[in-house]
Amino acid sequence: MKSLSLVSGVAIAAVAALAQGEIERSVIQVTLHAPARAAFEQTMAAFVRAGLVAVEGNAAAGTITSLPVVRHQGIMRVELVYRATIVPTGDSAAVVELSGTYVARDAAGRLTPEERPITSHPRGPIAHAQAWDVIEQIAGALQVKLM
Repeated sequence: MKSLSLVSGVAIAAVAALAQGEIERSVIQVTLHAPARAAFEQTMAAFVRAGLVAVEGNAAAGTITSLPVVRHQGIMRVELVYRATIVPTGDSAAVVELSGTYVARDAAGRLTPEERPITSHPRGPIAHAQAWDVIEQIAGALQVKLM
């Protein structure tokens, strides 16, 4: 998996890479030059700036999970959940792994299909591009802190 190094070109690079046959991504990794606790706090703040509500956040475990974000697409109700895992890589650095999943329900409330990862594929089901943009937005907010 690649680290995010250039925020402004991420979406364009992802589309170009997919056009060239690169495998779609389901995780963005951002390296922060900060202790794990500070990386956790920065990531939590980035979730809030992206408009997400953290339903679960554990600084000791280095995990953050958002409250489901509900989107409607036709007769489908899509529930998106965003996650971050903060992995210490020494005393003063950590890698933040950003990802998400979704489930879709029809008007009768039936699950179709099971939980699936949000990916960088620009033309996938459930408006992948919009869902992936949130992950890129969080990554971008973390990168801004580095500058």
